[in-house]
Amino acid sequence: MKKINVFLADGNYLVREGLKSILSVDKTLAISGEANDSDELHVEVKRKKIDLLVIDFSSQNFELKDIQKALLTNPELRVLAITTYYSQSSVLKAIESGVTGYILKDCGKEEVIDAIKATGTGINFFCGKIIESIVKENTSYIDVKKVASCCEPVNLSNREIEIVKLIAEGFTNKEIADKLFLSNHTVITHRKNIMSKIGVNNTAGIVVYAVKESLVLQS
Repeated sequence: MKKINVFLADGNYLVREGLKSILSVDKTLAISGEANDSDELHVEVKRKKIDLLVIDFSSQNFELKDIQKALLTNPELRVLAITTYYSQSSVLKAIESGVTGYILKDCGKEEVIDAIKATGTGINFFCGKIIESIVKENTSYIDVKKVASCCEPVNLSNREIEIVKLIAEGFTNKEIADKLFLSNHTVITHRKNIMSKIGVNNTAGIVVYAVKESLVLQS
């Protein structure tokens, strides 16, 4: 099995050391580097092969825009957020910024490893508390008026469900088009139809729907 190159970005030295200790027992994971602040992170993202960025964007010396900047440098990068504190707003903003997995620092060792392996191989992974947060009162991501005025059940085609899963797993329109042997225009059309049917207006809304319908991996 190909090793997942993991990069740790956290302003707390003890947290980084703890994560390195946890990951060292799994031979399928390799620590490719670590950063104490934004400047170190962006220098290392440019010069190293990194499959997965594990980041606490709420820790000292980091913020959400660091994720977006890292993804501009390496669009293939997968991102797992591990934070202490969270809110519905922070979780959804993290998803919009490119986070494809999210767990908390009080999660157990096995869950941390599971999250890293899943996110590192392209599968969204959210711990239970995060799931509860993003499906609760998510009115800013769902067109409430549209949903309330329509009694018809959401009826997505098999192709649309397939695309929802891929969007929730972090694939871009072009990657979805290549994977499904479709044109980019067709994928964009499907995406618009999906958002209209489920009453959302952005990627975070699609991810919320995928989570609620158990279309992404969760612990």
